[in-house]
Amino acid sequence: MKKVCLYVRVSHISGSVERQIRELTEVAANSKWQIVKTYIDHGISGAKSKDGRPALKQMMNDSIKRKFDVVMISSIDRLGRSLQHLIEIVNDLQ
Repeated sequence: MKKVCLYVRVSHISGSVERQIRELTEVAANSKWQIVKTYIDHGISGAKSKDGRPALKQMMNDSIKRKFDVVMISSIDRLGRSLQHLIEIVNDLQ
């Protein structure tokens, strides 16, 4: 069974991550994957680098320790708003 983590983020403090979590949980269940952790950056812009997002930074540190096999996100813009940030994150996860 694959071990997966969820990474969810909302930009506004008044926003909710519940929809993202619900949808990702459903996909994981249908795929028979085990969710080992959910990382949440609440009220933090996707334009910030990984150093400005504590949950993303923790997820990346945990990926180095091989705590999970797959990172699940609801949309690519949850990881970053700029191509430069996305490339940095993907390179660091490898």
